[in-house]
Amino acid sequence: MSKPQPAQRHDYRHFQVIPTRWMDNDVYGHVNNVVYYSFFDTAVNQYLVERGVLDIERSEIIGLVVETMCQYFSPITFPDRVTTGLRVARLGHSSVRYEVGIFAMTPTALPPRVISCTSMSTAVRGGPSRCRKRCARRSRACR
Repeated sequence: MSKPQPAQRHDYRHFQVIPTRWMDNDVYGHVNNVVYYSFFDTAVNQYLVERGVLDIERSEIIGLVVETMCQYFSPITFPDRVTTGLRVARLGHSSVRYEVGIFAMTPTALPPRVISCTSMSTAVRGGPSRCRKRCARRSRACR
């Protein structure tokens, strides 16, 4: 059985840089798993807010994470800076599946190396047609 291969930077359309913090490291000296999920959440929600799809205070549409999966290819540690790559894998009638890649840029590792990938399905409250119209219109850059 072959090992799963990580996606590459060119497989993603939208990018965001996030610095790691000292407190992100666990006792084993690498970024704790829960922090990766924070990166995923930040990447998707910042993209939606910037594109006007999500208004946290007034939106009738909300996102609910209904499924996640993460594959870890290699660890990162403070003070690495990570770049999240985001793409839309599937646009349904009432849900969107995003895929997020985490790439580390360390002082000694150029170009960035892939750290982990996840897929996240988000169910949207507000009706299927509302989700499809808004997300389709605003998510083109992410495909």
